[in-house]
Amino acid sequence: MPVEYLNSSLPIRIRHASYMPPVNMPHSHIDHEIYYFHSGKCNFIIGSQFYALEPGDLILMNGLTWHSANINPAYGYERTIVHFNPDYLHSWIPRAFSINILQPFSCIKHYRFSLKGQMREEFEAILQKLERMQHTADPIEKHRFHVSLLDFFLLLYELCDLPDSVSSPVLSTKENNVQQLMAYLDRHYAMDLHLDDLGKHLHLDRHHLSKVFKEVTGMTVFHYLTHLRINHAKVKLSLDPTLTITDVSYQTGFKHHAHFSRVFKQLVGCSPDQFRKSKLSS
Repeated sequence: MPVEYLNSSLPIRIRHASYMPPVNMPHSHIDHEIYYFHSGKCNFIIGSQFYALEPGDLILMNGLTWHSANINPAYGYERTIVHFNPDYLHSWIPRAFSINILQPFSCIKHYRFSLKGQMREEFEAILQKLERMQHTADPIEKHRFHVSLLDFFLLLYELCDLPDSVSSPVLSTKENNVQQLMAYLDRHYAMDLHLDDLGKHLHLDRHHLSKVFKEVTGMTVFHYLTHLRINHAKVKLSLDPTLTITDVSYQTGFKHHAHFSRVFKQLVGCSPDQFRKSKLSS
């Protein structure tokens, strides 16, 4: 399936789901994202960071950071995702506010929290309320929805401002090896990479490394690397109009322009040139 930027006319979307394909392909989007994990077993990847999620885990991210979820289908899976356009919120957030409640989303980084007890109950109650109210046609209910949104984002801002509230992942040896490899790939994606060289870097047998990576992420090493390269290509195409398509292909690790264009269209759903034109005209 193509990996596309979100293209919805809705400025905020709250979606609750109890099923997804076991492997959610790496993707990025212009909208910011709030991901809340209710139950199941899920390995979540953001950039080169790896998280083995636990129920009650909350992730805040700028959607431009590429991310994916690898779900174990043997466990009941449940999550809620909020996608929102920051310009939409800035357009009506009261100017009397002395703080920028969208500050946690203002840079290419992410936060992960583990909600417990009363905080978890309060957060889940607000999520349910927002999901129920988001499609209301009643004018009064729409105002109530905006008031509830303000309360929701104030709660998120407060979480980010609390000392020691951000969780650090505790990884197994396998997960740590995979994260080290993802970090290495993120730094060297433009190079000509081979599995033998990657194994030597981590002091692991290439076959063992390949098996562990697939087990943890749900993707092969080079499937992951291809998505990583294409994501960097999308960023370059969006931000630097002086680069030619050939420049972008070489700078992201593709040896041949034609191969780059073919893979880009397969994963994104349009050619690199069409993608660039859509970004420049938006």
